[in-house]
Amino acid sequence: MTPTQILALINQYIVSNGVGAITGPILNNILTQIVNLFTTSSFASRIITASTAQTLLSSDYRVGFLRTLNLNATTVQLIGITVGNEVIIQDLAGNFSTYPVTVLPPAGSTFSGGRASYAMNEDNQTARFAYYGSNIWGVEPA
Repeated sequence: MTPTQILALINQYIVSNGVGAITGPILNNILTQIVNLFTTSSFASRIITASTAQTLLSSDYRVGFLRTLNLNATTVQLIGITVGNEVIIQDLAGNFSTYPVTVLPPAGSTFSGGRASYAMNEDNQTARFAYYGSNIWGVEPA
């Protein structure tokens, strides 16, 4: 869990239910997440080698595309990602200009500026996607 996610978790309880909603078990969960933040050496990452449609979930943080066989353009759908989560997508094979990746937000959501998709079409490109809630996603080149 990232610092942003931890703050979102705290905010969720306080805004939704007031300060009194932070009971012992909830506070224990929050403190455990903070401890894990400082004792975990890295966030979840995975490498994708296939040129097939992909779904990225809240468990994904860093996703590297290392596609070298049966190359095609690829679509990536972001699903189940909670407020404060980020996903970083990177071209590890240097072939996004020839085989682009189109990133789609969850149904009913848009990227900043009202965009329905985000094209990754530059070799060695990296982009960071962050969910802000209210069906709004931010995108920034990393």
